[in-house]
Amino acid sequence: MAHFCSRQQEQQPEPPVGQATDYDLRIDEQTEAFLAKKHQLTYFIVTAAVVPIGFALTILNDRTMLDFHLSWGWALLVVGGAFGLLAGGLALLSLWAEISSYQRHIKNRYKRKSPEDLSDKETREWECINNVAGASRTFAFGLLAVEMPLLAVSLIDLISA
Repeated sequence: MAHFCSRQQEQQPEPPVGQATDYDLRIDEQTEAFLAKKHQLTYFIVTAAVVPIGFALTILNDRTMLDFHLSWGWALLVVGGAFGLLAGGLALLSLWAEISSYQRHIKNRYKRKSPEDLSDKETREWECINNVAGASRTFAFGLLAVEMPLLAVSLIDLISA
């Protein structure tokens, strides 16, 4: 067992200068696939945030718009709708940051720069963009989780009134 663990890794020949390795190309493919999944997730969040608002307003348009009176139901509807719109906006901000990060990735690939070749400032800027993307997506999910019960309770209150 010790002999197996102590074996040195086989070294592959270095590619010519300026040429991407198979490993680099596989990483690029994974990056593209991951970005596509994040785009799909963004579209899901935006749809999941906006459609319930439209549904609630459509239901209420038929039943209570003529009998409008300020109540907890209306307040919850406004707050839930605001959370939904904010969730959609944060999801789009996340998408923008992801695309910005991917643009940096492509720019650095064309310059033949690896992450180790970046200056501290470039690394911090790129990490900041990635942090904005992650935080925006996380907050969008949180707001979406709050929006749904608020809209549900507001519909129950307004329809039963």
